[in-house]
Amino acid sequence: MPLYHLLYHSCASDSFTSEELPRLLQQSSLMNQSLGITGLLLYTPDSRFTQLLEGSKQQVLDIYQRIVRDRRNHSCEVLMEGPWSRRSFTNWCVGLADCNLAPKGLPMVCLDFQQLPNVLTQVAPTRPMLVHQLLTAIEPFMPAASY
Repeated sequence: MPLYHLLYHSCASDSFTSEELPRLLQQSSLMNQSLGITGLLLYTPDSRFTQLLEGSKQQVLDIYQRIVRDRRNHSCEVLMEGPWSRRSFTNWCVGLADCNLAPKGLPMVCLDFQQLPNVLTQVAPTRPMLVHQLLTAIEPFMPAASY
């Protein structure tokens, strides 16, 4: 199956509470797993999402259209998309400033923002634009000497 990727960012309509965010992560993780979608979802303290979706082109585009229609976010903007030679993320990953907000026992890996620079250079060493876009999303929330 040829792979496709789509990287976008959006703004949450309202800030997610410590109860709502784990529920959203659980729903999206289970949905993506059922569709064979992998990738990374970042949620920043200023209520922004940056998400990489990877999978079959139709599944990726269908999920993105569902996200665009979801009233919990707005101002969706595609940053990059196209054919993908291999998955960068073999599991579903979530990046949070506080990993205590991630639901436990789900098929996802939670990374705090401090870990993300090292992880990205390991999983996507030949994709500098992807690494740049993802690090740009979390840069305001990183200590100055972190990466």
